[in-house]
Amino acid sequence: MTEFESWAVENEFELANEFYDEAQAGWRLPCSMQPIDWMLEKSDRVDCFERAVGTGSRNMGEVLLVCLSRSEQRYDNLAIAHVDKDWPAGTWEGALLPEDYNEQKWCVFDTAKQS
Repeated sequence: MTEFESWAVENEFELANEFYDEAQAGWRLPCSMQPIDWMLEKSDRVDCFERAVGTGSRNMGEVLLVCLSRSEQRYDNLAIAHVDKDWPAGTWEGALLPEDYNEQKWCVFDTAKQS
């Protein structure tokens, strides 16, 4: 287990496999959330962890999502997002949310083919 993985477990983060769709080889995210370029290029080397934002009924579906790309035994890229699974909507690192025109959909974003 890497240093970050140990930290993640200690701070109540869980591995977030639901955001990657292996059958379709793509990231399954709210349509308003375009994956970061390195997530598309290095999809086979990205680990994502999530932690619930709050415990109240108003924000039950909200999570803090942390995605990292790894090379050998170290992480070399980091992205942090706030995702509301109930809407669904999300934002990377505090960027303004793009308008989803009230469609409230999940999208699968294709990744680069790994050789």
